[in-house]
Amino acid sequence: MRIRSLASALLVTPLLLALSPRADEISFHPKDGSKLTKQFTITGEIELGDVTLDVAGQDVTGELPSDVSAGFEVSLKILDDYVKVEGGKPLELLRQFVQFNGSYHAMEESESTDDMHDIDTKVVRFKWNEDKQVYDITVADDDTPPEQLRVMGVDMDLRSLLPAKSVSQGDAWDVDGKQLAAALIPGIDLGNLPDLETLMEDETDPESVLGLEIIKSEFIPQLEKLRDACKTTATYTGQREIDGRTLAAIRIKLDVAGSIDMLGFMRIAMKEGAELDEDDYDIEAAALEVTFRGEGELLWDIEAGIAHGFDFSAKLELAAKLAMSISGDGETVDVEGEAELLGKGHWAMELK
Repeated sequence: MRIRSLASALLVTPLLLALSPRADEISFHPKDGSKLTKQFTITGEIELGDVTLDVAGQDVTGELPSDVSAGFEVSLKILDDYVKVEGGKPLELLRQFVQFNGSYHAMEESESTDDMHDIDTKVVRFKWNEDKQVYDITVADDDTPPEQLRVMGVDMDLRSLLPAKSVSQGDAWDVDGKQLAAALIPGIDLGNLPDLETLMEDETDPESVLGLEIIKSEFIPQLEKLRDACKTTATYTGQREIDGRTLAAIRIKLDVAGSIDMLGFMRIAMKEGAELDEDDYDIEAAALEVTFRGEGELLWDIEAGIAHGFDFSAKLELAAKLAMSISGDGETVDVEGEAELLGKGHWAMELK
């Protein structure tokens, strides 16, 4: 009986293995000495949605500007020379900034340029420092201050979105805020941006210092709460054949929904801006509802170990609500208002 059971198991095992999903390794491993030209394009639009404002029982919405909008487009082309790659990251990388174009519009103003900076001759060298576990960043024949070089991020390959292990079709994994930022703000290392304490020490303008203090005491804690409500997932949707290349398709989905308490902001605005004492006003409600949702796809060349393309779109909705009363000269004025701010963005990367 045992022999028969063992024989049945041996016969069934290959069938089960054949039916099991195949795990694919999606990793960053370009060949040493290979070169890639990549084009990044980021666009953004924002406009004012529905607005209502009531002051002392009178609807004054019509007195507010109705056509409020702004937008921008940035296009960056780079040439990456992967001198040495090991362990899923470049050990030495030479990056040439080939072209950097941009344009923006705000209300009736607009401006565009074909060369935002004189960077076409700049070659940045990233060399991994094993002892310090950071990249040493240098630019040949250049006097760029070291603090500016430190904010440059080496990952412009979207590898922050990759899974940590082999995956099968349908497998999903979480992407944290830092990983998502590396993909949506390519070439910038947010961890090396100057902190607020340093900025406040260097700032001499009183209004700027006040603004930094507000950011530190009110904005940063609120952003941290909103970050906890952020959920970004990546899902492997399978392989795709394009131009003779086997590409792994990864769907990226972003979902953020939360609120920011604006009471602290309003109290500071009343005190510092309007120069009112706390007895002169009463804030019943001051809040900002935030919804940020996006979806896109990363195509990864499995054999070459590089990103083949990236396309991601997102929509932003901000809904502000304010209800307060202001007292003075023996009378009290009630103020109530709501406003929507609607935005959308698009991120793309393609090989050239």
